[in-house]
Amino acid sequence: MIILWIFLGTLAFIGFLFLSVIIVKQQTVQVIEVFGRFHNAKHAGLRFKVPYPIGIVSGVMDLSIKELSRSINVKALDNAFLEVPVKVQYRVISTKIKEAFYELSSPENQIVSYVVNVVRSTASSMPMADLFQSKNAIEDSVKSTLNERFSSYGFEIINVLVDDPQPSPEIRIAFDKVIASEREKEAAINYAESYRIKKVGEAKAEAESIQLKSQAYIQSRAEIAQLIKEKLNITDDELLKLIAGIDYRDALRDISKSGSLIVVPHNFSDVQSGILTAEILKKQKS
Repeated sequence: MIILWIFLGTLAFIGFLFLSVIIVKQQTVQVIEVFGRFHNAKHAGLRFKVPYPIGIVSGVMDLSIKELSRSINVKALDNAFLEVPVKVQYRVISTKIKEAFYELSSPENQIVSYVVNVVRSTASSMPMADLFQSKNAIEDSVKSTLNERFSSYGFEIINVLVDDPQPSPEIRIAFDKVIASEREKEAAINYAESYRIKKVGEAKAEAESIQLKSQAYIQSRAEIAQLIKEKLNITDDELLKLIAGIDYRDALRDISKSGSLIVVPHNFSDVQSGILTAEILKKQKS
């Protein structure tokens, strides 16, 4: 009889342990209810609770960081439509298990609703160009708003990440055209600048060439005049007329290189100068 009672007591103890002992996994919390009301939260490890069916495990809360990812359609201040990719990293506050478990029926959807509202209200006050440069402002606004709203419900917003906004296909095409136009404009400016530099260089080179030719011409005429005056023993007036005749002859020679031309002197003195030149040369030879 004693053995039977010992056996029954052992079975009762084992049953008590089976119904009272729970094993909670790392980074999780089990919510215990007694008579349908919240009793306590059991963290990781071997834990004891009120035996079943008085005390039951109503649910398990995951304490690891979770991530929500959404692409939100927004309208910028300049009426441009874009998609803003947003990622929200959040977790349950370990000291507010009761609030996190009971207050919100669908935490993820409710967090997403607030994210959409904050991102759209922020984007509507900015032109499209500023949205690309104000991602940090959007992140800070979403994070502060979510923490303010959801901390009392047992959720902590760890981080908010906003990727580059994605314009609609129509806006992308328009931007591509603007960029192509800017590049064509830049190319035209560069070509004009290079053409200007080339022409300026050519003009400088031509000016230097003309200057050198002029100096050479003056020097050669001076040497010719000096040589003629020494050899022919003529007056300065005759020398001047002779040089003019030589210039006239050289001009006719250069003109004849351009093709078949008929040259009519516009001043009869030019003809006289040529005749005088011939007479002087003939006189000196005789």
